[in-house]
Parts: sequence; structure tokens; C-alpha cells
Amino acid sequence: MGVSSCAAASPTPQELEAIAREAYIFAFPLYELIRTRNGALQRQPANFLGHRKTLIRASSRDVTTPNNDTLYSSAWLDLAAGPVHIAVPDTAGRYYSIAFMDAYTNNFAYIGRRTTGTRAGQFIVVGPDEVGLPAGADAARVIRAPTRTVWALARWLVDGAEDVAAVNRLQDATRLEASGGAAMVAVPLLPLAPDPAVFFAAVNASMTENPPPPRDQAALERFARIGVGPGQAFAIERFDAAGREALVRGVDAARRDIRSAAGIGGDASGWSSQQGPIGNFGDDFLLRARVALGGLAALEPAEAHYAGTQTDDEGRRLDGEHRYLLRFEKDRDPPVDAFWSLTLYQITAEGRLYFVPNAIERYAVGDRSKGLQRGADGSLEIYLSATPPGGERDANWLPAPAGPFRLVMRAYQPRSEILDGRYRYPPVVRLN
Repeated sequence: MGVSSCAAASPTPQELEAIAREAYIFAFPLYELIRTRNGALQRQPANFLGHRKTLIRASSRDVTTPNNDTLYSSAWLDLAAGPVHIAVPDTAGRYYSIAFMDAYTNNFAYIGRRTTGTRAGQFIVVGPDEVGLPAGADAARVIRAPTRTVWALARWLVDGAEDVAAVNRLQDATRLEASGGAAMVAVPLLPLAPDPAVFFAAVNASMTENPPPPRDQAALERFARIGVGPGQAFAIERFDAAGREALVRGVDAARRDIRSAAGIGGDASGWSSQQGPIGNFGDDFLLRARVALGGLAALEPAEAHYAGTQTDDEGRRLDGEHRYLLRFEKDRDPPVDAFWSLTLYQITAEGRLYFVPNAIERYAVGDRSKGLQRGADGSLEIYLSATPPGGERDANWLPAPAGPFRLVMRAYQPRSEILDGRYRYPPVVRLN
């Protein structure tokens, strides 16, 4: 899909700033996804299922807001050459999911425990230009992708280090076959914080390969006025000095918008969950961009509900110079059909979230954590601090950095009490 770059009149600086701001927000998830893809394609071919066979550690910076509950398997699909076949093994009830994301970071399909069960099965992924069903295909097993570029990201539940080998066997039993086979693709590495020229060139190429849906047409017509969109060429040098300054201001404003926590709904205890259509964003472009920054590849709430906080019960910012307590009363653990976990992240200057390096290599605690101690009354107390709390409390210690941090609660296959807000997470209490 192409959009004409002709305009009745040249945009004013004010218009350029507004268009650049909107276009950057719209395109930021595309850039993050392609940046992540290009990094992965330095190591593995397209249409190849690669596996992370060890749990993520603090040294990893591949994906923002990673989890330490699952092993990942990942494939970057290029559906231009034809369908991709995926065979999954019987996991005997073990939680797993394979989420399929389009180039705009929408989850358009799932294979896994919640949606297709845990028995062995075979599926076919077809691209947007595929007409009809592949020969002999079962319509119920055909996954139709809205874009040529697709990220298939699998999560396999792991119950501690001793369970890793069992999950590795399930990973090895998963098969992916592409019509054109797996092939190395020469792609450039993209910078984390690009200038406008690099950014818009990359997203223009992505939108040309992966046309946006028709509902975005009005926005694309506005973006075309600055050379952004499918089939467009962005050239900042074609603008005069005032125009270039306006474009830069617009991009800077968009970055501030994306980093902002606005749009997150919080409760009285300080916990917040992103409001809106997480994982399938529709035309909520700002939400889509914020999730791409703070939690790229986030699942839909029905699959996994995310809540977070970076303040204590008095609204003060969480910081490792203090000690904190999170107490779950008896029978008040998060209600889930799969599992829950609490992860602690350090916050970078760009707003990205990564694990905190610590001597015991503990990044999360949850309903499957070994050795957690409950009180005589059945309560569960979790201690958050940069140094061990001491004594028996060390069993329930979640290490924090010597600086600001954020807590993220994941509830996989959450029950209705979480989804409709009836269940409330307890507040984080500062102890010193």
C-alpha cells in the first residue's frame, strides 16, 4: 500500500512538529520489533526456531522486561515465500504458549495450553497474500497472519533449574518447516536511540514490506506529508532549518510521551495495570508504543495479566537504599489457573526494565519458588532490599538494586477476579 506524498501546501513548522510526534508514536513499535529481529537474525536464519535453553540472567539485554519463569523459543517468520508448518509435542498439561505477533506487535494468534490445549498438534501459518487453504490443511489449524513479518515467541514453564532439561526436550521436539526453508538474511543492526533519519528510514522499509491495515489510512495520509509511510522516502535535508528543528522537537516530544506513565490505572495500594487493549492495540497507538518500550511482546490479559508498582504504600518511589515488605495474607495469593510470579527490575535512564545482578541470582519469586517460608498464620512475606534481610527472612528475599526499581506481577491464565479488578495486590511497605 502506498500513500501519495503530494500535498496542497507545505506543512508549517507547527504542523511538522505535530506530524513527526504522531508518526514517531505510531511507528515506534515497528522500529523496536525490527531492531529486535535484526539482532536475532545476526545469530539465526529467518524461518528457523531457535531455543534459549537456559533461564535468562541479569546480563541479558535482548528483550526489555524479561521473565525468569519460562524458557523461550523464538522464530522470525518471513511468509513471503509461502506457509510455515509448526508441530508441537504433548506437554502433559505443562503450561506453554506460542504467541504470534505481527509487524505492529499485535498478538493475532496463540498455540498453547489456554487456546489449543497441551496435546501434540500441527499448525500452518500463512501470510496475508495467501489465497485459500494450503492443500490438505485443516481450517481449524491454519493461522492467518496480517503481515509478512511475524515473530513467533514460545514460553515454556520451568519449575526451577532442575526442570530445565525436561523443558529442553520439549523444545527439541517442536518442529518448524518453511516453504522456502531457513535462510540467513543480511540485515543491519539498528541503534537503540536512533536519530530521526535512521528511525524513519527503518520504519518506512518495514511498512513497505508489511502494509498497515486500512483503518490506519487517515493517519498514513498525514505522515506522508513528511515522507513517512509505506513506499515513502524520509529525507530530513529537504526541509529548511526551521522545518528540521520542528521535526526534531516532534520526535523528542513523542519520546517523552512514550516514556510517560500516563494511561496506567492504579489502585489505592499503588499497584497499576495498563488500561486498554494490551496485546491487540487497535488504533491506540500510544499504548502500543508504551508497551513496546516497557514490555515488548506482552501477552493479552486473558493469557497473562501484568501489574506493576514503583511506589510504596505512601506513594514514595521504590529505591534499594530502603527495605520493603510485601505481605500476602492467608489464601490471598493471586488467583490463577496456571502460575504467578513477582519480578523485580532495575530501571534504566531510557525507561527499560532489566534484571538486577545479585549473588544468589534470584530475580523473581512466585507460587513455584522453592524454599519460601510462610508464617504460622499462612501468610507469605516477601522482603525487598539491596542487602539480605538476615536470618530466616533470607529465604523470602528478592534482591533490589542500589537505586530505583519496579515490581512486576505476572498472573498466567488469570481468573476473573484479577481480570475484573476484584482481586487487589497488597501494598509495598517501607520498613526503614
